[in-house]
Amino acid sequence: SKFDLRQCQEVFDVDKSKLHLIPNAVDTSEFHPPRNNGHSGHAITYIGRLEPWKGAQALLRIAEIVNQSVPDARFNVVGGGSMEGQIVAQSAHLKGNIRFFGEVGHENIAPILRESSVLVLPSYIEGLPTVCLEALACGVPVVASNVGGTSEVVIDGTTGYLCPVDD
Repeated sequence: SKFDLRQCQEVFDVDKSKLHLIPNAVDTSEFHPPRNNGHSGHAITYIGRLEPWKGAQALLRIAEIVNQSVPDARFNVVGGGSMEGQIVAQSAHLKGNIRFFGEVGHENIAPILRESSVLVLPSYIEGLPTVCLEALACGVPVVASNVGGTSEVVIDGTTGYLCPVDD
């Protein structure tokens, strides 16, 4: 990402002539909008490691806040990690509104995204998150923390929304 290039220059003092930007891409034959009417209901999806630096601890708080306004909102949590057991245990009160997929093969990501209303990414640290590119290629808007190169992918107010970290 452009963000990572700047970090290499400013933090690690790498000469600009030694840095080259190779943009991330996704296979749009796999990641594309639904061919039918798309998703039904309100499905909020998180795809990523269940780790502190990915903002995994915020998922339950987000689900609680959203469910106050949209009681039929359904949360899909895709991924595993050191916080998985803790998050599953603490989500008992959201039963029926939250579904844990665990780790899934990459071939299952596009179908999950096509059934989603929005992708949420509450990270504290990111480079250029491929999952945001995948969601947008599927026609799914993104709500993400404004960290790293996320703003190079998510156009605030157009393809999604960028939020301050931990908001």
